[in-house]
Amino acid sequence: SIAKRATEGSAPDCEKALRTYYRCAGKVAQILALDYQPFGGIFQCGDNLRRNDPFLRQGDFVRELHRNEKMSTVLECFPVYLVRVEELNIMGGLWACENWSGF
Repeated sequence: SIAKRATEGSAPDCEKALRTYYRCAGKVAQILALDYQPFGGIFQCGDNLRRNDPFLRQGDFVRELHRNEKMSTVLECFPVYLVRVEELNIMGGLWACENWSGF
């Protein structure tokens, strides 16, 4: 509901909340990227991300991902992708069930 109202532009408070969420997500991604060094890319997926694409394109997530005084040059080497495949979680779960060999 918050994201829908924010993307419609009908509620400034909702827009502020969504921007704050993506800035926080960008900071978490930054920490993980510095730990795991994903030179192949950072892949974002899910229905909410696809629907909130305008907020991702405006750069709050990526701007926060790159905002690091000492390591921004390294962070900028990691490409960011938005996966647009629908029902990816369901497909991944199905794949895991079909290919899982147990412990």
